[in-house]
Amino acid sequence: MMMWSVLCSVWVYPHNVGISIGILFELLLIISAFHLIGVSAHQLKEVTAEIDKKLIRRAWLDAKLGYINNRNALNRETLITYDRAILRRDYFRNYMRDKEGRDSLNLEERNEKVRFIPKSEIDIEWVDESKVNLGNVYSCYSYLFDLEKEANRIYKEELELIVQFQLLIV
Repeated sequence: MMMWSVLCSVWVYPHNVGISIGILFELLLIISAFHLIGVSAHQLKEVTAEIDKKLIRRAWLDAKLGYINNRNALNRETLITYDRAILRRDYFRNYMRDKEGRDSLNLEERNEKVRFIPKSEIDIEWVDESKVNLGNVYSCYSYLFDLEKEANRIYKEELELIVQFQLLIV
């Protein structure tokens, strides 16, 4: 807009008419901006009075349902959450530790943020054997790395969901 005013003052003859037209359009722009700001604040105040706990709860449930649909889960029980991803990682890490004969080491005492799971409770039925060869250590560690990346990705997605909902409330 400033550029247009400068060009108008340069190219319109007499120059005082060009300057007047530039000032007039800038004032109209400022007045319309203030009007829109005032109208938006007034409309927001009217809408805010109608927001109640039921509406916020419904918005939260819709956001969670959208998150579940984006993750291609059939329902909430089949959704792999961050807690489930971390539990899978810990199961597989304990399985690897047991397989390599390092099951006497307690990683919790070494502060590696891995839950110690007894050998009898290790469940790796969920492992897709088309992605990992359980007989190959290299393949198992690659799969463990992939599990870690997946857990980090899921954590970021869940955090984004919470942040988006907080922005929705504000």
